[in-house]
Amino acid sequence: MAELMLGVLAEDDNDCEVIRVLIRRIFEARGVKSGAWSLQKRAGKGCSKLKRKSERWLVELAGTGCTAAVIVHDLDRNPLNGSLNDEAVLARELAAIPVPRGLVRIVCIPVEEIEAWFFSSEKVLERACGKPQKAHPRLI
Repeated sequence: MAELMLGVLAEDDNDCEVIRVLIRRIFEARGVKSGAWSLQKRAGKGCSKLKRKSERWLVELAGTGCTAAVIVHDLDRNPLNGSLNDEAVLARELAAIPVPRGLVRIVCIPVEEIEAWFFSSEKVLERACGKPQKAHPRLI
């Protein structure tokens, strides 16, 4: 089986690693062996750099043989009023980024910080803290 090459564009390295874990888990659940795919990442060091560099990075990834790329951009809060930014506007902005022929773009917009997904897992909390922990959802 030929190696499947995927790309991840995200705000920072942590976001790239979160997506790597999710992709690995999806592939494992479907019986795809770990050596059958690889992941290339591009981290923007912030949301403005991610948006500014995405088109160039997508071209780079396509040039290396990637057939799909995930663009991960957190849906942050407006610092002026504390409300979530408009998801539809962000989705349109990310969907408007030109994509090279042969590359599939997948947009992922986690609400606030993607790392928070892991903090909702009691197993991850236990591993990080070294003892059993209880995850508590908090409504804002």
